[in-house]
Amino acid sequence: MRTECKDTRASHRKKRIGIGGNLMLMEGGIFPGYGKSYVNDDYVQAVASAGGVPMILPVTDEEDIVEAQIEAVDGLVISGGWDVDPLLWGEEPHEKLGSTLPVRDTFDRLLIAAARRRGLPILGICRRALSFGAAALLIFYAFTGFEAIAEAAEDMDDPKRNIPRAIVVVMLLVSAFYFLIMTVSIGVLGPDLAATKTPIATAAAVFLGTGGGLLVTAGTLVSIGGINLASSFLTPRVIVAIADDHMLPLIFSRYNRFHTPCVAILFATLVGILIALSGSFTTLAAISVVSRFAQYVPTCLAILVLRRRDPEHPSTLPVPFGPVIPVIAVLVSLWLLVQADLHKILFGLGGLLIAVPFYFLMRKQYLQR
Repeated sequence: MRTECKDTRASHRKKRIGIGGNLMLMEGGIFPGYGKSYVNDDYVQAVASAGGVPMILPVTDEEDIVEAQIEAVDGLVISGGWDVDPLLWGEEPHEKLGSTLPVRDTFDRLLIAAARRRGLPILGICRRALSFGAAALLIFYAFTGFEAIAEAAEDMDDPKRNIPRAIVVVMLLVSAFYFLIMTVSIGVLGPDLAATKTPIATAAAVFLGTGGGLLVTAGTLVSIGGINLASSFLTPRVIVAIADDHMLPLIFSRYNRFHTPCVAILFATLVGILIALSGSFTTLAAISVVSRFAQYVPTCLAILVLRRRDPEHPSTLPVPFGPVIPVIAVLVSLWLLVQADLHKILFGLGGLLIAVPFYFLMRKQYLQR
């Protein structure tokens, strides 16, 4: 009977919810420089109002203490606070990054690991490591490149009809492909997804073994190599085409005895090396996205202008809903552009600012001839 009563009381016991603490460094008062462990009162009140017993877990980087803290609770709340140090995943600090606290980063990682080993529910509150806008700007990079389809128009049958449809189909297929990749990665890795730099390979290693992870890594290298190989042919070709249109000096369209655009190749190689050495992949991806808005925004505006200028002109792929889609596209592009810091904007649009006066200069010289 005593055992049954004890079990009944245990089953009706309120759940003890651990709230990961924060650390405040005292700047004044009678204890300047001392650290103070605390949580904001709204965390405590929220847990209590939900029927739980709030338990504050002080900040520590001792793994055995964290294990003991987790053993005493039935659930975990990771509170907000200091920004997360981006060096943890090998990225450069952003200019808008706030104050960081390494011991807090270590504490949260130990808490999450211990809670997951015990199968406890976890609620995490944002610590502002990366804003939604900055993340959206970086994610947008994965969908760039579709405009390159038009560069092969001269090799297509009926490009006026096929290119618009090809771009739409490619975007839909790529979106579906990325959605499936993210679904699998999140489903397999869960919270560990944020702790890996190679999520697809890591996920493959979980359900396919080490060989599966190596296979995905090899496939990634082949894919990147294919893109680089294609770019090594495409980029010099674009430079030659611009020079042939008298928007660059004619020396860029010079060929050697093997009929290879040697000057364009050397120029593209030199610029590519300088860009690659100028920053991390994340920084370069964001700069690439910013620079592409110089193409996307005028293209969207051109739809509005051309429709008004020549409304009767036939189109192989009419854009539905009148001006709605172009206007939304311009607004979203401008919003994403605002999410970039000044460094990325200057580097991303700097080439355009240099090229515009250069273009008018070359055009003036060509017309004078």
